[in-house]
Amino acid sequence: MKSVRKNISSQRTVFFVGMDLKSSPNELAGKLAKMISGASSPQLKFNYISLPNTSPSQSGFIKATIAKVRIFYLIALRLGNMTWASAQPNTILHLLLPGRNTMGLRLCAWVGRIFRTPVVMSVLKNHEKTIFAGSVADCLLCYSVPSYKTAKSILPHGNVLLIPPTSIESRHALVPRDADELLFMAMPWREEDLERRGFYLIRQLVAHLSSSEKRWIVTILNRTGKHLKLLKSLKSEYPQLTINIVNDAVADVALHFSRCGMLLVPHLDNTCPDPALSTVEALHCGCPVITTIFNGYSSEISENGAGLVCETNAKAFLEAARRVSADNASFSRNAQQFALNYYSKEKFLTGHAAVYESL
Repeated sequence: MKSVRKNISSQRTVFFVGMDLKSSPNELAGKLAKMISGASSPQLKFNYISLPNTSPSQSGFIKATIAKVRIFYLIALRLGNMTWASAQPNTILHLLLPGRNTMGLRLCAWVGRIFRTPVVMSVLKNHEKTIFAGSVADCLLCYSVPSYKTAKSILPHGNVLLIPPTSIESRHALVPRDADELLFMAMPWREEDLERRGFYLIRQLVAHLSSSEKRWIVTILNRTGKHLKLLKSLKSEYPQLTINIVNDAVADVALHFSRCGMLLVPHLDNTCPDPALSTVEALHCGCPVITTIFNGYSSEISENGAGLVCETNAKAFLEAARRVSADNASFSRNAQQFALNYYSKEKFLTGHAAVYESL
């Protein structure tokens, strides 16, 4: 990893590099970019470099290679124009690419090195290959303790920083909360990811809920708009249970966090997004979180009574749901207070501003 260098300039421009950062406002990278650009420093401006979306449709060696060449070309072209147009480079690249695109991450970082442009990379997955791909960057930003520890173990002498995340969502104060409504929103793009994102665990949980005497409500936010047949079959299979399915983009996700009694985040391994931004968003809205040890915030959730951490099976999630439902007001109060104290917007913005100004 390169050493961080100072660049004295009247104003710096931070270019977020990612896929569909503006057109998919509910995606992790897009929301992070929107939050970071709220930095109030007059020395910083923000812009976007949009890359071709190489997933999930791009597959095969030839298609993948073409996609990587396109990424390199787009970054090189934009950076080249910016660099040649100014006597002193005053730009920063901030990579917000998915962890599965490790080659894209390395290509972007190398383009920054070629044009002597500082590169910041946000670690969006607690995944060794993803973190190692960012070793060429000037600075790695981690948003959870597990990903920070992994990055420091892989790059012990690298510039790795821990910044607690925040949320642009807030509680709808006038919306009543239903302690018996469960929310799930981890529907993936690809069918092969359904299992590791926990959908089949949720399906088993639904089977348990349907046979319960208690009146449960299950709401699924299908923000990708995929798997419609699968979700319809789930709803028709358990007609005695109220199952709400919300498809496509969700304009006001805070409304669901404010209304539901709990958010289910069934991480089955560490390949799921970390940070799971929906976890922090839910906490800010006072929505307790039921999750597993693979969630980057599991320790904090457990220690602060903001939800429960359980094993990766439907029976464990059912028992956790019963406990959270029984004392929902306390869990909700703890969740919101914890988020406001630890995941504050001020800490998040000042942390990023300090990183940009140090490069």
